[in-house]
Amino acid sequence: MGKLSNCLQMLLLLKSRGKMQISELAEELEVNERSIRSYKSELEKAEIYIESTTGLYGGYYLSKDAFFPILNLTEMEMTAMLRGLEFLKANKGFLHQADLKKAMEKVIAQSKLENLDFQNHMIQKSTPNIDTKEYKKIYLLLDEGIQEKKKIKMHYIPLSNKGRERVLHPYELFLYQGFWYVVGFCEHRGEIRSFKLNRISRIDLLDESFEIQKGFILENHVGKNTIYKVNEVFIRLKIQPPMSTIISEYIWCEDQNIYPAEEEGVIFEGTFPLSPETRTWVLSMGSQVEIIEPMELKKQIREEIEKMWEKYQ
Repeated sequence: MGKLSNCLQMLLLLKSRGKMQISELAEELEVNERSIRSYKSELEKAEIYIESTTGLYGGYYLSKDAFFPILNLTEMEMTAMLRGLEFLKANKGFLHQADLKKAMEKVIAQSKLENLDFQNHMIQKSTPNIDTKEYKKIYLLLDEGIQEKKKIKMHYIPLSNKGRERVLHPYELFLYQGFWYVVGFCEHRGEIRSFKLNRISRIDLLDESFEIQKGFILENHVGKNTIYKVNEVFIRLKIQPPMSTIISEYIWCEDQNIYPAEEEGVIFEGTFPLSPETRTWVLSMGSQVEIIEPMELKKQIREEIEKMWEKYQ
């Protein structure tokens, strides 16, 4: 894009996302950081002023009364929005479906484009089996606790045992594989933990306030490819066809490495947590997978298979 186009795109990014670092703007616009500073100067010549702050969390941002040109959506952009809306319709985990639909209707009503239509050809393998109405109540109450920094009391039912009452300092909500989770400080465990919203049976907002632990960063507690961020180990698997083809079609972890095995199939390498999630993933490959390492994972899988076998004796 030309300089003028990039200046307008930079304004659009700042208007829609709020404060952004120079490096983030440079990456989005595919230019160097020097160009971003140049765009800022050019915009200021036109009396469009971009504010800035320094420090670790500094960056560029637009003041509330800053001039912003009206940019019309292209047909491709509008189509992309409609496709996104249809995609989200198939996912019960998205709790703002009605609000998004209303917002889209307003955008379409103001658009100059006509006869836009989109047939949904998106097939979901599975969707969360949840009571959306009750699920949203829990979500909104947790969000209120996060915004007001109020503790919440909940009855939580984990996989391993019976449920119990917990007092949580809710820090953030995040979506993982179609389900919402809340991460925060659990007074019962005395540490930061994640909780799946559909396993909360009762919840109350307390009057007690809390402070977020200094230095808390979500990414330090939640991985990109798994909600677990503890007991991570390097695993190496030998996978036979046809499962080897299926596994090769996805990215399962950040550091994965897949290469041909000596005879047939592939060798899969990557870092995973020793968790029920990882064991389920390995077991899903059946007899077509061989665990090369670590021994601990091999032991856990063997014990699980033995328990299964006992049930069919």
